[in-house]
Amino acid sequence: MRIVASLFIGLILFAACKKDNTQKENQTKLYQCKGFTDDQYYAGLDQHFYVHTSLTFDAQGRTILIQNDRDSADKYVYTYNSANSLEERRFSGTHQTLQLIYSLNSKGKIDSLVSLNGSGDAIMVMRFAYDNQDHLYLISRFDKSGGQWISNGVTSYEYDVAGNISKIDGSGSIVAYTYDATRPNLLAPIFPYSVTTPYLIKTHTQLSPGPMGPFLHTYSVDNIGRVISDTSRLESSQDYIARTYEY
Repeated sequence: MRIVASLFIGLILFAACKKDNTQKENQTKLYQCKGFTDDQYYAGLDQHFYVHTSLTFDAQGRTILIQNDRDSADKYVYTYNSANSLEERRFSGTHQTLQLIYSLNSKGKIDSLVSLNGSGDAIMVMRFAYDNQDHLYLISRFDKSGGQWISNGVTSYEYDVAGNISKIDGSGSIVAYTYDATRPNLLAPIFPYSVTTPYLIKTHTQLSPGPMGPFLHTYSVDNIGRVISDTSRLESSQDYIARTYEY
């Protein structure tokens, strides 16, 4: 009787876990962007420049293809080699322009990134460091030159009390961000394992080179809180960049 009871409890727990996982997968898919259109408007020319990007997912809801519809040969292709390894290949025309291998840590976050040349040799490495709250706070880059690995700068991240990225400093650029605490960020990541924030961006300001900004973000959302559009505009200008999402 105890064995039967244990099996019964185990089945209940398994069913509950399976139900929770299914609900989580369905929730992720519900907020998963299937494509987006970027509209860059230049008031001085009174011209719009549109680019549409489509996304393809596997049965597990993971991104496997990001493709520029203006030129279908320009694309990012993702292959999930194992639970802790991901390969990204970028193409322009008929040529592969970049091959990246991501390694993940035990918490499913990027631990390192290796760039390979056409012969499969490593030419660049990035290492990712996290704080005790699992926030990414430092990316260190190393390039191979003359057979030696040389440090080629770092990118640092700062956060506000809510866990939003407040500043990114790296590659000669410093950008500061503020957020709208009334607008939760429900959009699933477009690029695999990219850093997301709890709330939507309210403003971003380019501190260096510059300063330039702040750029104000305005949103339209549907009845379940999904972002339909995000428009970024410098207050003193009529130029804007707008992204419209498809689900």
